[in-house]
Amino acid sequence: NDAEATRLVERLQPFDVISSVRERTAFPGSLLAQLPNLKLLLATGTQWERFDLETARQRGIALVSAPGLGRTDSPGPRRPNIKNGGVHSTTQDKADQMALQVGLSPDDGLENTKVFRAAEKEELFSSADVVSVHCVLSGRSRGIIGRRELDAMKPSSLLVNTSRGPLIDQPALRDTLERGHIQGCAMDVFDIEPLPRDSPWRKRDYWGQDGRSNVLVTPHMGYVDTGLMNTWYGETAENVERWLDGKELLHRLV
Repeated sequence: NDAEATRLVERLQPFDVISSVRERTAFPGSLLAQLPNLKLLLATGTQWERFDLETARQRGIALVSAPGLGRTDSPGPRRPNIKNGGVHSTTQDKADQMALQVGLSPDDGLENTKVFRAAEKEELFSSADVVSVHCVLSGRSRGIIGRRELDAMKPSSLLVNTSRGPLIDQPALRDTLERGHIQGCAMDVFDIEPLPRDSPWRKRDYWGQDGRSNVLVTPHMGYVDTGLMNTWYGETAENVERWLDGKELLHRLV
């Protein structure tokens, strides 16, 4: 809201360099225009949808990422580039290979030999035992799961969201779970993070009782591990050092 935006500007205005964690803080043009001292903006990860690259370019602000590959000026193992899909266990071909390894077999009634197949949205929600959400949040995907999809789910089904909270219509989700329409929901993403203390998702001795669905919530920290944090820190520090020394920046977008 406006008050929070004003506080954010006040906090960030003095700095020449800002380092952010993934896309937790959005940097639209309206914010960048109020940061006259900003010369270098760093962000961990590979998502830049909430950064106004064109405004940064116009204002001469360098934007660089820490993709998690590791420092280039020190020995040590290089991490795989997730943009190449090497560690995406939900990519179809890879998912099929892993499914076969654990003993799952293709549906003989299908024309292909794949364990997994694409399904229409209506069929997916009405027939799946578990719906797991893996989408990037954007204008197109916001609210992609709404009351219609939730109402179509089976009473025995489970819903898992570890992507972004606003992908699911939150009032519709809460109503679905209050009514006990599905067996349960597990999530570590919410409209507001960290989860406010008075959030209904924090209620104790409430969910899973009196006909309500089971609810499991955890902090949105699934990607956090010591190796990745140290890698991001090292990459960010290397770019700050290079910027101070007037050298070319690594992984620069603008």
